[in-house]
Amino acid sequence: MNEENEVVLISDLYKLLQEFTDTLLEFVKAYDSETKKIKFVPPHPPEGKDCRGWHKKSEKLNIENFTADLKRNAFYNYSFSLFEIFTIKILKALISANEEVKNRYEKKWYKIIDEGFHKEFNLSSEILTDIKTLYERHDIVSRYEGSSYLDLIQSIIGLKKPNIEFYNKNISNFIIFKEIRNLLTHRGWNIDSIFCTTLKNNGVLKKNPKHLIDFLMRVRTDKTDESVYDENSTYDLEHLIGSPLRIPLGAIAETLIYIAGYIVVSLDINQAFDEDENESHHSFSSYLHDLLNASKIVPEIAPYIVQSLFMTKEVLVEDKDKLNDLEIFNSVLAKDLLINSYEKSHIKSCTHCKESRDMLKKEIDYYLDVLGEDLHNILSAYIDNNLSKFIESLSNSEYKKYIDKDTFVSKKWASNKEFKKFLNSNN
Repeated sequence: MNEENEVVLISDLYKLLQEFTDTLLEFVKAYDSETKKIKFVPPHPPEGKDCRGWHKKSEKLNIENFTADLKRNAFYNYSFSLFEIFTIKILKALISANEEVKNRYEKKWYKIIDEGFHKEFNLSSEILTDIKTLYERHDIVSRYEGSSYLDLIQSIIGLKKPNIEFYNKNISNFIIFKEIRNLLTHRGWNIDSIFCTTLKNNGVLKKNPKHLIDFLMRVRTDKTDESVYDENSTYDLEHLIGSPLRIPLGAIAETLIYIAGYIVVSLDINQAFDEDENESHHSFSSYLHDLLNASKIVPEIAPYIVQSLFMTKEVLVEDKDKLNDLEIFNSVLAKDLLINSYEKSHIKSCTHCKESRDMLKKEIDYYLDVLGEDLHNILSAYIDNNLSKFIESLSNSEYKKYIDKDTFVSKKWASNKEFKKFLNSNN
C-alpha cells in the first residue's frame, strides 16, 4: 500500500490482497506438510454415542498430537490477525480517500460521543477535532456497534451482500470461525456453553442454518474421519460441549481469502478508488491468475476461490458485458481444474463427468461475445487437450506475447517438446 497521504489506487488494494493471500496459502502449505502423516480420531461423536467414552478414546489416541494442536491454533489465531490487519488497512484507505465514506464514519463518532461511549477508553470529546486519532481508532467504532471490521466496511461504503451460496456459506463460516478464534484466545480449545449460545443466537446463522449444521457435522481434521460420520445423524451444539475443537487450517484460509477478495472486488465495482491503466498487472484478472498458479500448492482451495469470487462479481455487476475477458478465461480454467480433480478421484464412478464437460463447453460459448474469438479458441483448445490447436490459436492472436513458462496455461504442457519449442520461439 502507498505511504500515508499518497493517493491510493485500486491496484494498491489488489497488491495488498495478493500479499495477504500468498501469506495464508503459505501457512496452509507449511501446516499440511507438517501434519500430513498425523491421523486423528474424530473428537466429536455422532449424537447417541457415549460422549465421555468417545472423548476418552479420542484423547488417548491423539495425545501424541498435542504439539500439532498447538501449532494449528497458533496458525489459526495468526491468520485472523493478518485478516484484521488487512481490513484495517482497507478502512484507513477508505476513510482518507473517499469523502462520502469519511462523512459516514464521522457520523458514527458523533453518535459515540453523544452516548458517552468514548469515556470507556479515557478519551474526551475533543477527539472529533483530532482527525488522525479519529481515523486510527476505528476499533472503538467496531466495539460500539458490536461489529467486525468487515461489517464496518460494508456499512460505511454500502457494499452489496449477494444472495448466493458462495457468499452465504463463507459469511456463515466467518462468523463461526470468529467465535472459534475468541474461544481459542480467551478460554481454550474445548467447546463451551458461551461458544454454543453465541452461535445459536446469531441472526445470520439463523437465516442460514444449513451452514451451521455443516459445521457441526464436518469439524474434523482429515478425510479419514469420513467413515465415522453418519450423514443422517442429527447434531446439536450442546452435544459438543467439552469436545476439543479441531478445524482444518485450509478451511479458515479459504473463507478469509474469499471475504478479503469480496471486499476488494466490491470496492473495485463501486469505484471507491481511482485506477491507473499502467497498473493493469495488479487487477482482478491478474489476481485470479495468481490463484490458479497457487493451485499446485493448495489444489483443494485455490480453484474454488477463483470460481467463487468470479461468480460473486458476476452477480454484483448484474451484466456479463461488465466482466473482463481474462476474468472469464481464468474462471473457466478454474472450473476445468475442479472437474479434473473430481474425475481423478472418482475415476470408476464419475456418473456426471461427461455432463460437466459438456456444460463447461456451453459456458465457453455463452461468453463468446465477451471473450472474443481468439480467447474462445485458445480456451476451447486448452479444455479439449488439443496442443496443436492451442499453439495455432495462440500464434494467431495478440495473446501470444503474454505467454511464458510462468503462465498458468503453460504448465499443462511444460514437459512437451513441441510446446517448449513454441515457448522458445515466442521469447
